[in-house]
Order: sequence, then C-alpha cells, then structure tokens
Amino acid sequence: MFCPNCGRQVPPGSAFCPFCQAALGAPGAVLPMQPVQPMPAMPYVVPQPARSSTLATVSLVAGILGLTLCGGIGSIVALITGIMAKNEFKRDPSLQGEGQATAGIVMGGIGVGLLVIGLIIWVVLLAAAPRVADIFGTIYNSLH
Repeated sequence: MFCPNCGRQVPPGSAFCPFCQAALGAPGAVLPMQPVQPMPAMPYVVPQPARSSTLATVSLVAGILGLTLCGGIGSIVALITGIMAKNEFKRDPSLQGEGQATAGIVMGGIGVGLLVIGLIIWVVLLAAAPRVADIFGTIYNSLH
C-alpha cells in the first residue's frame, strides 16, 4: 500500500502515513498527536523601579517657588541643589530626573537674575530719592 499524499510505501492496514501523517482513508481516523516538548523555564526578572534624584526634584520645586513665592531664597536653593544633582548624575548614571535638575537651574538662574536687577533698581531709586523729592517739592511750591 502506498500513501496518496507522499507516495511512500506504508504498512498494510495503517490508518495514517508514518512519513507525512496523511489519513489513508480509514473511516473515523484521527491524526495522532505529536508529543509536545515542554518549554524551558524562563527566568523571571522583576523590573526595578526607576530611581529619581531627590536633589533634582528639590531643585525643580525650589525654582518654581523662587519665581513665584519665595523670591531670591528659592532661586538660590534651586541653583545650588540643581548643580549638586548634576554632579550626582555623573556619579550614578542610573538615576533619572536630569531634566528636573536642568529646569531647576534655569529657573534658579532667572530668579537670581531678577533679584539682582531688582536690587540694582532699588539702590538707584534709594540714591535718587532726595533729588526726586527736591524736584517734586519745587514743582509743588511753584504751583501754590
């Protein structure tokens, strides 16, 4: 007897071809199952949560507060902690949050710049106050 699928000779009375597993016409024949090889055990590695730099977060928060509520103190803290966080990233590259440190440094720099400009304006106005008072006094006296 020959297999109609692959043409090889098969033992008489076989329900399936032992070579290609084709059914040989026996009524109700079911293809035998091939043994299944178990999958090798895959090592499961628990992903470690990303560590973020606390100094970078402090720098960002201080920079925001320095521009909104705390003025110069928050800006100075943002600059100092931002620079410390940048050094921390150089020592440990696995840390995240370098963008927070950069944003804190930028906002701290802007805040310190605005503080310096404000102090210069304050000093100029303080120095000019007696002359401004004389000018306004002269104008006031000339009108009355």
